[in-house]
Amino acid sequence: MKNFTLILSALMLASSAYAAPALQKANRASHEAPLGKKVEWNFLGAKQAEVSNLQKRAASKAEVEIIDKVEGTEVVFNQNASFFSGPQFMLGVNNPAKIVFAEDNVVYFVNMLPKVPYESYIKGVIDGDEIRVDLPQVITPTGEGDYYFINKMELTIDGDLNSYATCEDDYIIFTIYEDEGVISLDLANAVDDEMPSEIIGVTRGDTGLEEDSFQGYGISYMEYSPVPYEVPVLPETVEMQEWICNDDWYGSYYCEVGFEDDTVYIRGAFPNEPEIFFTGKVEGDKIIFTTGDFLGFAHDNYDFLVVADENGFILDEAVYDYDAEAKTIAPENGTMPYLYEITSMEELYYMDYLIGPSFRYIDPDMVIDPTPAPPMIASYEEYDPEYEFGSIVWYAQPESVDGVPFKDTEGVYANLYFDHELFVADALVYDLDEDMYNIPYGFASYWGDLRYSGKTFYLDFYDEIYPETISLQIVNVVDGVEYKSAMMTYNTVTEELYADETTGVQNVSVSETQKVGVNYYNLSGVKVSNPTNGFFIQESVMKDGSKKVVKVRK
Repeated sequence: MKNFTLILSALMLASSAYAAPALQKANRASHEAPLGKKVEWNFLGAKQAEVSNLQKRAASKAEVEIIDKVEGTEVVFNQNASFFSGPQFMLGVNNPAKIVFAEDNVVYFVNMLPKVPYESYIKGVIDGDEIRVDLPQVITPTGEGDYYFINKMELTIDGDLNSYATCEDDYIIFTIYEDEGVISLDLANAVDDEMPSEIIGVTRGDTGLEEDSFQGYGISYMEYSPVPYEVPVLPETVEMQEWICNDDWYGSYYCEVGFEDDTVYIRGAFPNEPEIFFTGKVEGDKIIFTTGDFLGFAHDNYDFLVVADENGFILDEAVYDYDAEAKTIAPENGTMPYLYEITSMEELYYMDYLIGPSFRYIDPDMVIDPTPAPPMIASYEEYDPEYEFGSIVWYAQPESVDGVPFKDTEGVYANLYFDHELFVADALVYDLDEDMYNIPYGFASYWGDLRYSGKTFYLDFYDEIYPETISLQIVNVVDGVEYKSAMMTYNTVTEELYADETTGVQNVSVSETQKVGVNYYNLSGVKVSNPTNGFFIQESVMKDGSKKVVKVRK
C-alpha cells in the first residue's frame, strides 16, 4: 500500500468543487440582495475608539500564538474575494464568513482565507473607520514542528518567472464603510491589474518571516458585506417529532418533522448536514417542496434546496402525497424526485442529495424487534486477472425485520462467506491492525476496499477465486445477546438470491406453519398490489394468524 502526504495546496485545490461565480467588485453605492431579504448592518455594539501604540510583532518562535477559541459577538457576512493557487490561476468566491467582535475594539476574522480547510482566527483591532491586522499570524500547526501562517507577500515579475517574498510592512488595513455595512481590503494593484503586486498568502515556517516559504495560495482582494439572504429560523413553536426517512441512496434513518399552519419543517434529512432543515407548503393532501429555498450556511457556503428529476433536469417543485392520519409523506404517483443540497444557484455544486425520499412517523413507544432485516445483493463483479481484484456490494441497512432502523448500531456487524466459508480480512492486505471477520457497522478500511456504512456493505477481494455462492448475515448484539438476520446467499452462476439455512447459525427458525397469504407494502407503509422495480415490505400471513415481515426486492 502506498502512503500519501496531504499538503496544504492539495487540500485547497480539492475544494475547487465549491468555486463560486467570477468575482465582481462590490458597488459602494448599492448592495442589493439578489435573493431574499437584505440583512440590516450593524456592529452590534462594537465600539470604535482610537487605538494607539500598535507595535510591530517580534519575529520570535517563542511568541508564536495559536488562537483556537474566542469570545464575543459573532456576525456572519458575505465574503467576496479573489484568490489564486499558482501564478496564473485566479478565481472569485462569494461565501459566508464570520467576524467575531470582542471587547477592547478587538475583532477576529474566522477562516479569513476562503477554502483553507482549517478553523483559524485572525486578530485585528478597530481604529476609527479602519481595522488593522498585524502579520504574520498562525493559521494552524503543520504537525511537523512548524506552522502555516497568513502573511503579506510582495510579487516580483522577472520575465516569465514570478517570485514572492514577505513584505516589509507587516500589516494590512481593512476600511469600514459603515453606512453600507461593508469592510473592504484593497492591496496594491489587486483589482485593476491582471496580476496583483501584493497578496495575503499562506507561508510555512517557524516564525512566518522565512523567505521562500510561500505555499502557492493567496488573496489579492477581499470584501465583507451583508449576507444577501434572510437566514431561515425554525420557529420555537413548532413541535418536532421523530420520523423515519427512507431514501434510495442512504436507506432508512431517523429525522425530525414538524407542522405549523400550512408549513412542514423537515430537519436531519440530509445526513451530512443534520442541523439543516427545509420546508414544504401543505396544500390539503399534498406537500410542495420548491427549488431555490435558502437552507442556511454549511461548509463555508450558502446552501439551497433544488428539486430535479432522475435525469438531472431541474424542476420548479416536487409534489408529495401527504396522509395526515397515517402520518406519511411520499412522492406523488410513485415519482422519484431528487432533492439536492447545493452551494450555488448559478453553478449548482451539490453537497448532498436524496433520491426519492419518503417520510413516515414512528411511534416512540413502539417495541422494535432487534433481529436485523435480511441483506440484499446489490452487485457482484468477479475477479478480473487484468486488474487483480473483484468486488461485492450488498444492501445491508442496519434495521429490524419490522423495517425500522436501529438507533443504536454499535453492536451491529456483518459476516461474509465464500462457498460457505467465513471470509477473514487479512490485516496486511487491507491495512488493518489485525485480521477481521466480524465487520462492524461504520467501519471503513484505510483505502475503502472494505467498508460497512450507510446502507451498503462493500468489499474488494484480491484472491483469485471464483465462488459459486456468496453469503452475508447481519448480526445485532444487544445486552450480550446475538440477534441474527436470515443468511442470504447469492448464487453467482444462476444469479439467484435466497435464504440459506446451511451457512452459519440463525436465531430465528423457519416456521412450520402454513402460509395462507402475502401482502406487500412500499417503504412508506402504503399497501401495493403489484410490487415491481424496487424494495418492498413483504408480509406473510400464516395459518395460525402470525405474521412474518421481511424486506424484499422486486
